[in-house]
Amino acid sequence: MKKHITLFLSLLCALPATAQTISFEQKDYRAIGVYDRWEQSPFRDGRLKGQAAICANPDRDGNESDSVVAFRRSRWASNIYGVRIDLTEPFALTPQGKVVHVLIHRPQGGRVMLVGLGKRHDRQGQSAEVEQFWAYAVNDLSHDSWDDAVFPVKSANGVDIHSLVVVPDAESPHKMTADWVAYVDDIVVDDDPEPRISDTCSVADTDNPDITTDMASVTAASRNGTVVTATGQTLNAFATGSGKPLTVKVVPAPGFRCDGLRVKFGRRLAGPKMVAGKQMWQEVYLSRDHFEGDLCTLPASCLYGYVEIEGDFVPVR
Repeated sequence: MKKHITLFLSLLCALPATAQTISFEQKDYRAIGVYDRWEQSPFRDGRLKGQAAICANPDRDGNESDSVVAFRRSRWASNIYGVRIDLTEPFALTPQGKVVHVLIHRPQGGRVMLVGLGKRHDRQGQSAEVEQFWAYAVNDLSHDSWDDAVFPVKSANGVDIHSLVVVPDAESPHKMTADWVAYVDDIVVDDDPEPRISDTCSVADTDNPDITTDMASVTAASRNGTVVTATGQTLNAFATGSGKPLTVKVVPAPGFRCDGLRVKFGRRLAGPKMVAGKQMWQEVYLSRDHFEGDLCTLPASCLYGYVEIEGDFVPVR
């Protein structure tokens, strides 16, 4: 079906007063650069210079903006390497969370990630460079067209986000043979979980017909470790039988162990738990008691609709 995007002017009028927007049509940001989470990255020590800058929109189909941000995805960077946007005004994050929307256009790439840099009020002297959250987009993005990546984000109370890092390809660069360019535009921070670019029928209107099939879509996102299938396959919109158990494997980073898994599942994971009296999602925690070595079998009751797994990786004391 043909994609469409609501006119940005109409969108702004519809947003709540607390929404924050960065359109890149004017200097509504403090600075633009690159960020690599890898501490030994050549982009951190000056051996290489990252490339990110305002440029003309290369594709007006689905996005009529004049100006967008171009970002060069480098094969010499890590998987968590993206374009950094320093905000003119920081925004507060709470356990209730916010939803960040980012328009992205890319020729290739896997999962898309958003990293929030900022500081906590209760930690005097803390740098605004500290990673306060990172999240994968909850929706699938295509290639060679504009898509609205949706990131539900949350944190402890008293956190201000000063910079956002958009990672168009949060996958290992080991198989890359050449760099490529992605484009980023129109960042909106609000409470709306619906993508601004969608098929002609919205998710709300169709009540997510995708999950009426016999398959569940499983994605894993963790810090200080990874969660994969029992055979080592990446869990990125991984299709598996709905209502059937799934065994996964935890792979802690050096110096960490996995204490359990948080599993969120349902018809729509972004946004409130209840909408119009209908339960959108549920969440369970599977402790080490559910593990056999590095393997954990997710109960059949959790394999429904969209499934997100987060490994609870903690330092080994």
